[in-house]
Amino acid sequence: MSAESHMLSSTRPALRAAVAATLGNIGLGLLVWIGISTALLQTRGNDFMSLRPLQNSALLLGLALVAGFSAWLLLARDTGGTRARPRALASLGFTLLADVALLWLLAQKGSAPGMVAVVGAVLCIAALATLCLSSIALETASAQLLVPAQLALALQGGSVLFFALMSSRWPGQMESSGASSSLLMLSAIAAALMLALWLTGGGMLPWRARRERWIGLALLLGVPLLLYAWLMLLPAHQRVAWWLAMAAVAAAQVLDRGQRLSRP
Repeated sequence: MSAESHMLSSTRPALRAAVAATLGNIGLGLLVWIGISTALLQTRGNDFMSLRPLQNSALLLGLALVAGFSAWLLLARDTGGTRARPRALASLGFTLLADVALLWLLAQKGSAPGMVAVVGAVLCIAALATLCLSSIALETASAQLLVPAQLALALQGGSVLFFALMSSRWPGQMESSGASSSLLMLSAIAAALMLALWLTGGGMLPWRARRERWIGLALLLGVPLLLYAWLMLLPAHQRVAWWLAMAAVAAAQVLDRGQRLSRP
């Protein structure tokens, strides 16, 4: 087997793993934000009711992404010890149950707002726990910043997906300045944690060997900055802007995981 063929054979599984983990993490991040918004908006009355279609879409999409991630995690190699993957799978199962329970409650007329808020909070906590446990189960890196960096990436990706769905389902023109400002803050945190993780794991130089990190950093931080400028200048085209940002954030996460998982 040639060196090129060997490289391709080792890269493809890592790429598949990176895509599966990225989609799962973004789905879990989306469920975190849905859980938070559900718990906080119960007292808003009509405002909360107007968000039901958006919440249902987000919960169903999160359910699909996390269910797919669960199936992949069953087959993935456990790198965090004999108990890491079972714990991650148990947490994933609990997250899926909370998601389904919240969907059911939102579909019922006259559901107690307090119960809906509690289930939303449980969903948020379960998704956060799953993010931590799945990172431990799937990653071999011993860096202490790995789990917080993965949490930041998931929250960033989940928020972008949430705002992208909102731009598509919001009745009328969505006010985007607050959303883009929130994304900038999350992106700065995620980029800072990833940069710290990279600096403790080989650094950023030389360029040829670390180009995926530079590209990932540009996608994580540069694209949200461009999005902010776009939404300030062309607010009528926010739907396209948010979905492009979603693609960029997902690509950054796939690049990071792909280069890390492809290491022998």
